Amino acid sequence: MRIVVFLIYDFPLVLSFPDKLDLIDKNNILKSDLKGFKLDDENLNKIEILKEYFADTQSFFSEYQNKALSSENAIFSEYKSIEKEQDFDLVVLGIDPALGKAKGDYFAIAELKKVDKNKFHLKASGYKISPSKMIDVILKLYIKYLSLGKIVKIAIETIAFQEFFKDKLKEEALKLGIILSICELKNKVAKELRIDSLAPYINDGTILIDNNSNLLIEEMLSYPKAPHDDLLDASEMAFRIACSSANADYKAINRILSKKKIKKGFL
Repeated sequence: MRIVVFLIYDFPLVLSFPDKLDLIDKNNILKSDLKGFKLDDENLNKIEILKEYFADTQSFFSEYQNKALSSENAIFSEYKSIEKEQDFDLVVLGIDPALGKAKGDYFAIAELKKVDKNKFHLKASGYKISPSKMIDVILKLYIKYLSLGKIVKIAIETIAFQEFFKDKLKEEALKLGIILSICELKNKVAKELRIDSLAPYINDGTILIDNNSNLLIEEMLSYPKAPHDDLLDASEMAFRIACSSANADYKAINRILSKKKIKKGFL
């Protein structure tokens, strides 16, 4: 019996997107840092390629990345965007640490804001910088939300390197006089199943997506075939903690805190 084997090759146009993709939009492409942006054909105009990407992201992945998005496989394709920013009382920062600048490995931060009882706004960013620099990014973000009078929690998995990073983060925060509210997670379910569990909430609009979270949108549109899923992983952890905090009345808590005097110079 003769057995015929077919080999299928995938030749995406974009080998890696810019390291700071979340800071780029269609209006600032010409002034943006394109470090890390690699094409299969380096003779092509990178600016024009990015314009195509921002013009129609879904078509871009189908036509240029050879990742046709079917409703069956692209489980996040029905995501809905934030149309108008709303006030919020609780924000959960989901953190997915990375060891460094390894190819395809992002240090992810998800900012999940609870704007209503069953409504959330999600912004997520990916970085390719050292862990020590990421601590600075996280603390600045934490302090920003504290200064706005918001309740802030951090969701992070605590195994191996992540636990070491969490301890170092707490140590650096204490130097600034800040005691972080950290929710430690011991993930016992496969990452793919955890990420899959987000789909119903994203598709029905319970979680609305920030339009400028380009890396997150890239992950959603190409999942489960995406080259990385770090931002989705961080988002799932943030949502898990936000849901476990659902019974707390954060509006009432903030009213009480706003009546108290914060020590001058704390932030």
